[in-house]
Amino acid sequence: MLTVDDLDHFSDSKLAHLFQASNRPQDPDHAARLARIVACLKFCGSIPDGQLLPGGANAARTLLRQALRSQRRGQLDREALAQTLETVLAVLGTAARHAGESDHAVESRNAVEAEIQQAASRLEPGDSADPQLLTALASGAFEILPTSELDELRDALRSFGRTGVIDVDLAVDIDGTTEMLRLHLALECSVWRWQLRGGSCFSRDGNPAVFLEPDDALSTAVLAGLALRNGRHIVDWYEALPASVCEAQSA
Repeated sequence: MLTVDDLDHFSDSKLAHLFQASNRPQDPDHAARLARIVACLKFCGSIPDGQLLPGGANAARTLLRQALRSQRRGQLDREALAQTLETVLAVLGTAARHAGESDHAVESRNAVEAEIQQAASRLEPGDSADPQLLTALASGAFEILPTSELDELRDALRSFGRTGVIDVDLAVDIDGTTEMLRLHLALECSVWRWQLRGGSCFSRDGNPAVFLEPDDALSTAVLAGLALRNGRHIVDWYEALPASVCEAQSA
């Protein structure tokens, strides 16, 4: 059974005023305990029921408490923290990586995404056709999706032509919701410089496309990630995706 004492880590003194009684002296301890109950309910209510696994919320809290203790005691290294967070997401019904994505693929994708984030953080939002999107990239609130179509990029890097048209799909978290972003990019790739050609554009959640200028800050940030190691990281990730994903894209 859930007791009030189990809810100490949800303490929120800002909710205490909800339990103040005008006709009797206020018991601070009673108000604090009721506030913790409300905070706990608010926390649980923020997770969609369809995402919760049986016992998932309790398991997640336990894992996070254990990780915090280990970190404070200097016993939690980088890999252990990553594994803990992946497990927490799993018990809450959310995958921490794309289906079938190997460790190598995750490392390659993370390298590209980190470069995009760093590049976006150095650019001015006002220099983009969509400042909100650029701000989201600069905060790291995005990830590259395996629905991206990068065959022409892979072929371009294996030839002397070094041009291609690709579609890069991103899941971007904006104002508490996740939007699907498709970037349709016509690229010119050289050893020293990657740039856009005419016809490049993007669409948010399937809305009408917005065309990109070659020097748009959004495209500049994305190209910085795609060009990492002259394109090898993004191609390594693409080639490491399960065959079933590639077959689904071409269908």
